[in-house]
Amino acid sequence: MLQKVVITAMPDMMAVAGTKYLDRFTGGLTPEQRNAISINLAGFQAWLRCRERQHAASAENNLANGPIAVSIRDVVGANKRNPMIAFYAAGIGVMFLLFAASGPGR
Repeated sequence: MLQKVVITAMPDMMAVAGTKYLDRFTGGLTPEQRNAISINLAGFQAWLRCRERQHAASAENNLANGPIAVSIRDVVGANKRNPMIAFYAAGIGVMFLLFAASGPGR
């Protein structure tokens, strides 16, 4: 989750750092590769600035407007018709595993 937050909060900085590590640990990039990466990074940073301006102009500036829709669903405390069924199902599953493991253990 921390990696997701860092990548979504600072994608341009992560791309620059990733390029640095790619150069260091792969034996070095050629000048053509460095040039292509720098051109792509400049285009990416320009796209990010344009996107930030669009988000600042819109009234719906929240994290749910990413490329993947994310919905938060609380499991504990949700209004469920019968929450004890999940509790008993988990208990029966654990007991089944314990009894199944005790047979070969004899």
